[in-house]
Amino acid sequence: MLPSKPYTQLGFTLIELMIVLAILGVLMGIAIPQYQGYMGRAQFVRVVNEAAALKRNIDNCIMDGKLNVPNAAPTGLECDPMASPSNLIDSATGGAQAGYPAPTPGINGYPQAIIQNDGSAAITATFGSSALPELTIVGQNQVTWTRNTGGSWICQSTVMSKYVTSLCPN
Repeated sequence: MLPSKPYTQLGFTLIELMIVLAILGVLMGIAIPQYQGYMGRAQFVRVVNEAAALKRNIDNCIMDGKLNVPNAAPTGLECDPMASPSNLIDSATGGAQAGYPAPTPGINGYPQAIIQNDGSAAITATFGSSALPELTIVGQNQVTWTRNTGGSWICQSTVMSKYVTSLCPN
């Protein structure tokens, strides 16, 4: 007669599985909000930089005496801000300017540039489309670059402070 083999465990016990699930739950409770914070700050920086990319073109237009007239009949005084469409900018408030094709509704929009006769200007980007839902809250969803008559640019935002970086303060 052969000696019997001792019992060997072939799987996990219910307690071991419950402990693993509890640890995963705690880690996810910490990781998901951190990830959303990183994503929000990254999207904020991207929109700030997309709007800032127009500053040089606006400066050139002002030096050339051109005014930015969105969607108007050509007069020869239009400033082409050379804005690129972004899937993070609201298409309803970020329509095409200076003859660019209209943005695809709900998908992408353009930063909006306005030039005043005195040489001041503003570039505004409103979050929408693919941005995090917390960035698209009305009244808390804009980045604005403002140019004074001396040519200095200042960035301001109405975005929640947890997403704001030193690049563009609240």
